[in-house]
Amino acid sequence: MRVLQVVEATTAGVKTHVLSLVRHLDRRRFDLAVACPPVRLPAYGDVSFVSEVQQAGVPVIPIPVRRALHPASDLAAAWRLAKVLRREAFDLVHLHSSKAGLIGRLAVVLSRRRVPVIYTPNAFAFQGRHGLSRRFYAAAERFLGRWTSALVCVSPGERDVALAALLVPPARLVLIENAAATRAARTPEEIAAARQSLALPPDAPVVGSVGRLSAQKGHRYLIEAAPVILARVPQARLVLVGDGELRPTLEQQAASLGLAGRVLFAGYRPHAAALIPAFDCLALPSLWEGLSFVLLDALAAGVPAVVTRIPGTEMIADGETALIVPPCDAGALAAAIARLLTDQALAARLGEAGRALVVSRYDLAQQVRKVEQLYEMVTS
Repeated sequence: MRVLQVVEATTAGVKTHVLSLVRHLDRRRFDLAVACPPVRLPAYGDVSFVSEVQQAGVPVIPIPVRRALHPASDLAAAWRLAKVLRREAFDLVHLHSSKAGLIGRLAVVLSRRRVPVIYTPNAFAFQGRHGLSRRFYAAAERFLGRWTSALVCVSPGERDVALAALLVPPARLVLIENAAATRAARTPEEIAAARQSLALPPDAPVVGSVGRLSAQKGHRYLIEAAPVILARVPQARLVLVGDGELRPTLEQQAASLGLAGRVLFAGYRPHAAALIPAFDCLALPSLWEGLSFVLLDALAAGVPAVVTRIPGTEMIADGETALIVPPCDAGALAAAIARLLTDQALAARLGEAGRALVVSRYDLAQQVRKVEQLYEMVTS
């Protein structure tokens, strides 16, 4: 079976998800190709996606795509992809992220080919929007849903969002949760190496966050919480791993709160998961998610976490596998983080329980098998 993976977001969680498929799908049964931007626009973040796909022995078809909505550019990208679909005999198209979902489904229509389409949004573009903008993006998803053979939701919360928005008939909604490679709990050597790479004091309590510096990830509330955390744990450090359009704003916010030397903007790191062992606490203050790979990686390593109560974190039992706070609530975020940093027994218990959760429920091999079964189902 020839399968075309279509990607716009060649960074962060989408990158992780697609590379997992590229590396682990049964290549005796599935002949893969990836269509994606040769360099993601705007040009920030990871530029290694193309080379990593090629290293896995999968050909890459360059399709320049802008991240933001741009009708002329988007139509040109869809037309270019449609020509690929007319030229190549793909049996299935799998679209990843909202922008690829738009471009890819338009391309299928323009190609005039009856090819099954699977769409994995990993969070919808209308989440986090309000008013007319939200209605427009949700309506676009509903319109394009008629060319969607299966919409893959990566968490029960995301499935609930799709159901409430009536994006596709319920029978075409498929739940395949994101997953993480199982690993041993972090070791002292990993902790030391990760801290050294971040130039952190070896014994300082560290609160870490990994993700694009955008409104979605809620970093402003984490920085707002920092003075309260530092009042209770004066030696603590806050580390933000990632880059994005809000970096100057967030740096200015940190400076205005007098956090120089206490907040580290680590920038984009190509292997960010290797830095997670440096953290005594992972903070995930997101306003919306599909299902965060960063959270899964932290739990797998035994790092305790504080997360917001949003679709995509419903598998967390508050006080059992992590601590949960309301979104946009810097005070609650500060209190939960300070509690983890000052209660070592609680932190250890949550770290062990979070790791057990990933091992029992979020196995990567199981996720890949479910995707393979879906491919066969929609093409049969």
